[in-house]
Amino acid sequence: MLTDYQKWERFDEDAAAAQTDAQDAAEAVERAANKRLQTTTETLKGYVQQLKDGKQQLESQARAAELRSKSKRRPRQSAAVPTPEDSSRKLGVMERSRVATEALLCSFERATELLEDDPGAAKQLLLNGKSHIETVVDGMEDLESDADMLQALYHIFVLLAKLELRLGEAAASADACKEAILLPNQSHETEAWGLRGEAYEAMGMPLLAEIHARKVLQLENGNVSNLDYQFADRRADEPRGVEQPAYDEIAAEDGGVATLFATMRQEYAAARNLFEEQFLDGAIIRFQRVLRILDVLDNASSDEGGRRHTPMSRRIRWEC
Repeated sequence: MLTDYQKWERFDEDAAAAQTDAQDAAEAVERAANKRLQTTTETLKGYVQQLKDGKQQLESQARAAELRSKSKRRPRQSAAVPTPEDSSRKLGVMERSRVATEALLCSFERATELLEDDPGAAKQLLLNGKSHIETVVDGMEDLESDADMLQALYHIFVLLAKLELRLGEAAASADACKEAILLPNQSHETEAWGLRGEAYEAMGMPLLAEIHARKVLQLENGNVSNLDYQFADRRADEPRGVEQPAYDEIAAEDGGVATLFATMRQEYAAARNLFEEQFLDGAIIRFQRVLRILDVLDNASSDEGGRRHTPMSRRIRWEC
């Protein structure tokens, strides 16, 4: 049995401090994510209330317009009064937006809770939430408080990007960040720029990550010179040619085909993102990886008696 002195001799103070720092950093990230979710939730709940209030106001205006339309005398300032048809259309849009907002909030909140324990369920909830975003945006057009709604939408896209990144969907995360950055009056927000850099680093593109990190520092009026040291080692890891991982060996393993299919899907998403952003070198490398994986998957299907080229593989090959 070790004495207290022997235990102390074996205690690695630096390692323990590093572990504590890492734990503190992880907790800080988690607190920031929770705060962002809370901010988005509170803002969108206010948006839902605005939709309800707007619905009541439009209903009153519609009833007034209907009464005026039945009057024999032409109403004064008729151009400023919405017709029953206009009010009915707006009511429908706002009600759909309200329902979509509540569904989006529920999906994102639940997905955040399930990230660690059930990533598959979290991903499905995330897809469900994303399907409502366009409907939420449509309802914003009939509201007066555009600034608040744009800020809420910014938080939605940032939260979506964070969830996508934690689920391993780096390309989707980068796309969500781009949506946030392109919102009117939101391009100065640094969080989306920084998060997009993290997404590109996860894709294996450290130079693009550096570009985004520099943008963050520029927006914060900081000095970008210290980034040269931070990214110096990672620049050497930038893809310069087509890597040839052992895809055949992976396919031969139990569950290997499913693993390869998931890898191909992520590589294909990254390739399309990089191509659309005109980062062509990185896009070409990833398209070539996709073609290599498709060859392995088609051979595996042929060995199992399946079709060598499925319609999906033909479509992807054509796009590559």
